Amino acid sequence: MPLPDFKQPAELGDASAQESPSDKPGTTDAPSAPEAHVDTDAAPSPAANDEEPKVTGATESPVEDSQQIETREYVEPTKDELGVLEQIAIEKILTSPFQPRLYFDEQSLEDLAENIREVGGLVEPIKVRPLADGRFELISGERRVRAYRINGAPEIPAWIKAMDDGTAFKEACAENLNREDLTLYEKAAAYKRALDEGHAKSQRALAVLSGVNRMDIQRCLGIFKLPPAAIKVIAANKDILALSHIEHLVDYATNGHGDLVAQGLELVSKDRLKRDMLISWIEKQAKPKNAVQTFHQYSLHGKPLGRMVIKSKKVSFNLDSEENSKLLVEAFEKAIASLGGTKG
Repeated sequence: MPLPDFKQPAELGDASAQESPSDKPGTTDAPSAPEAHVDTDAAPSPAANDEEPKVTGATESPVEDSQQIETREYVEPTKDELGVLEQIAIEKILTSPFQPRLYFDEQSLEDLAENIREVGGLVEPIKVRPLADGRFELISGERRVRAYRINGAPEIPAWIKAMDDGTAFKEACAENLNREDLTLYEKAAAYKRALDEGHAKSQRALAVLSGVNRMDIQRCLGIFKLPPAAIKVIAANKDILALSHIEHLVDYATNGHGDLVAQGLELVSKDRLKRDMLISWIEKQAKPKNAVQTFHQYSLHGKPLGRMVIKSKKVSFNLDSEENSKLLVEAFEKAIASLGGTKG
């Protein structure tokens, strides 16, 4: 299923944009998301409901759909370019179209901003590529940029290096997709986008580019095999499920229990069901309830043989005497053989 359409974001230097910075100084953080001008909510949901999901305890990153990004003209990279370290104006920084992060934790950003004030700057500069009009596009460091903006700093130290889209994508992957604080939905959306837009030709190629285990990529992408209502709940709730849950959820959803998957996730999101109990809850709900029992009485040569009881997939035969058991087994084996079956 297609990724949700994300609204256009704002330039990181825009004072009217929502404040939300980055990691701890000296650490590298997630490169920014596809953005360009107007700050917005990231609305991850192909659900029937138009209401945009909110993530508790996090501020929304300005994220935009790749097709909505303003046309950008980049400086052509030169051979063996190493880049330069400079102070650049925050108002000239645009977010990256390869940023997987959709949400930024507000308290974490405030802590980072305070840390930067205490240390007096960054241990590790952000990384950008230059545009022909004098602005810059982030490769990594959106949280640090946001922290600087919270502190009211006009400039930030940055490594400036011209690069093509392929290189920019690879560097953004290396910086971001292995981050433990990304949600499973954020990772899945980034993987899907990379494959859909041709930055990686296959899951195997994406694994090589990002350094992420191919099976983990495959499991994450399973999110998009779930019903829209389930995807919406996952997108809006940061820690609603573990990677190991996804295969089970897909299995239930593709076997006619998509409604239970969405219902179970909704219960977890409202703290009415523990996350670790999600799969067992769905399994229990999926079992047939109050299955109708049917009874069939049989006789042999005018004498009672026994009674067969059928309940859902279970069939049992209660014999009137032990002597009949051998006869019943022989009759059953003959019946199976007549259908082409074998014993073993």
